[in-house]
Amino acid sequence: MVVDPAADVVWESVGAIITAEGTEEIFPKNDGEWATVRNSALVLAESGNLLMLGERAKGEGPWMIMSQALVKAGRIAFEAAEAKDEDAIFMVGGDIYSACETCHVLYWYDEDGAIPSTGSATPAATTSSILPETVRASTQ
Repeated sequence: MVVDPAADVVWESVGAIITAEGTEEIFPKNDGEWATVRNSALVLAESGNLLMLGERAKGEGPWMIMSQALVKAGRIAFEAAEAKDEDAIFMVGGDIYSACETCHVLYWYDEDGAIPSTGSATPAATTSSILPETVRASTQ
């Protein structure tokens, strides 16, 4: 598994902790920390590419749309890390989440929203309201 750890690096690299004592801004503080975010963004983009190849690909419809969305989000995160733009990293985190969660709704969770113990990748019979319009349209 490489997608989840790479996504976690991007998600956890920026944010804020607000307490009674004040606000702590979280963002990469040096070139090494930015390189870690940049490398994780590349892992996400390349993982999206790999999901479209050979036996990993699950058809031409939603799977490809979501894989392409992961590639795009990974590239945006890479560019944001290169520019050391913590706001852009924060914003692209939502795109990464959307690409991942949309795929999970269709290919991983069972009809009750649980992760099957078998890990089977079978699309649910109905699509969730969280699915992007392009994916909803391609599943009908």
